[in-house]
Amino acid sequence: MMKSRNWVIVIFVIAILGFGTGYYFKYSYNYLGQNVEVETPDKTKSQASLSEAIAFLEEMKELTEKHNINDSSVFQNELALNRLKAINLISITGMILTLILGIWSIRRLLTFKSANAN
Repeated sequence: MMKSRNWVIVIFVIAILGFGTGYYFKYSYNYLGQNVEVETPDKTKSQASLSEAIAFLEEMKELTEKHNINDSSVFQNELALNRLKAINLISITGMILTLILGIWSIRRLLTFKSANAN
């Protein structure tokens, strides 16, 4: 009984770390470098998040297609855009899966607690 409870605690800690990692890569990590800042609605400037970097590169792609620009930087921007979209998908999926895992482990720990109370 105690051994399985310890495993559930380990799984819960892994779920917390996984959710935190997904959140960091989705919302905190700066993918465009230190020189690019985004102005927020309250007029403060911050580093660009993943969603803002994807929006920026999609806008760049639209502009290059509109003006028929074809050089190596366009190809590099498309590669970067595809990588950022993959990172976005992986971080969202990871956050959802670890959230489910965390909820499962909390429920399991509560059943252990109620079983010990009886």
